[in-house]
Amino acid sequence: MSYQDMDTISGSTDYVYRRIPKCVACFSALVPLQKLHCGHSFCRTCLRALIQLGLRNRIEGLPRCCEYPLKEADVAWADPDNLDKFRTFRRELDADALFYCCYAPCSALLGPGTVRYLGSGDADRVRVCGKCRMVNCAACGRAYHPEAPCPDPNDDMAAFREIPGADQWRRCKRCGRVIDR
Repeated sequence: MSYQDMDTISGSTDYVYRRIPKCVACFSALVPLQKLHCGHSFCRTCLRALIQLGLRNRIEGLPRCCEYPLKEADVAWADPDNLDKFRTFRRELDADALFYCCYAPCSALLGPGTVRYLGSGDADRVRVCGKCRMVNCAACGRAYHPEAPCPDPNDDMAAFREIPGADQWRRCKRCGRVIDR
């Protein structure tokens, strides 16, 4: 057999190997793969790592490959233990305004279905936490305070500005969240 024949044989095996679907992260070819919306394929272990990293790094938004966020089916296939966390995170990103339970150890996301009316006025509108049953004021997000008006949010900002180094922060004009300048 000549060297030229050997090059042809090795070239054909390279071609066949390139045609076998592989995980884009670890290059495993003989494991079940999940093809994502962008066309990349991941093995369960690597996709689970991508999901867990994405859920920890909430600044970037939903876990994603390329510019496409992962779908619920991808998360269910690779990491069913984090599916509820993924759904909650997606609801947070889809919400117009975020309301969390004012009881710090709970801090559950309060969706639109949590609004209740205790009386006839707008001041009687509350959000009841489904996790700890805490009653939150729907206007200001604090514990329900039927006898007092909602505190001025600027008072919080004044107290916040007294913290050393807090002058580098300000409130977003659109959503009211505290952000870096």
